[in-house]
Amino acid sequence: MTWPPPWPWRGARAAFGHGGAAFAAFESTHGQPLPRAVRDWYLLDRARTVLEPDGADLVLAAEQLGGPATYWWPADGDDWPPDLEEQEEREFDPVAAGLLPFLDENQGGYSLAVRLDGSADPPVLISWDGVRPDGWSVHAACFSEWVFTRVWDLPLLRGAGRLYGTVPDVGQSELAVLARRLTARPQTVSDSPLPGPPQVGHRFAGPGDRQRRCCCRRMPSAAPGRCCCGPPRTTCWSTCAAWSGRRWRRRWG
Repeated sequence: MTWPPPWPWRGARAAFGHGGAAFAAFESTHGQPLPRAVRDWYLLDRARTVLEPDGADLVLAAEQLGGPATYWWPADGDDWPPDLEEQEEREFDPVAAGLLPFLDENQGGYSLAVRLDGSADPPVLISWDGVRPDGWSVHAACFSEWVFTRVWDLPLLRGAGRLYGTVPDVGQSELAVLARRLTARPQTVSDSPLPGPPQVGHRFAGPGDRQRRCCCRRMPSAAPGRCCCGPPRTTCWSTCAAWSGRRWRRRWG
């Protein structure tokens, strides 16, 4: 996807100059600039607030981007060396490993990072074992699409007119019908450690995005609607929402 994206960022207003010192410090420390999509988003007023409504997850501040990380080795579920009695805490530089972590789920279930591949709008990766050198998979095609899904999903959790339904599966024929009748929006993929194929979050919208449908997989213990904010996990389900753009602007504009 090209940057800037073809849709408006709702709920954030330009605040030019904000974060400039942090961006300069990042480039001085790591010898490379932040990806343009990440930098432009952090230049917006309330950028973190929009991405972590009600403190649901921890989105790093601009000053925290690129900092060192610690992780436990071996990861849970990995084979241990025969002479190792307990996990070791290790430190590493995510940027040197081509990673820019920017979000931790509020219960530590997963972490998100941007892949530093030199592009202006790089992919978003997901790890189910925290910030560590390995174990990452692609979650969204690019940072701007991930931000779009994060903002787009919020009315499905907070909006009026929400409808939920659980189905055994959503097949390609059903997805094809939705694609013909509605407009497809960006997908997210969650390659969780649970058995089975990667779990794809499919999004479809009616005219003006006033009606939104998300088909994904729900965590076994989660209440309906919880999976749209974070990576979905197991049982297949779908949700619909009729949303008033006027209400959205009153809350976030």
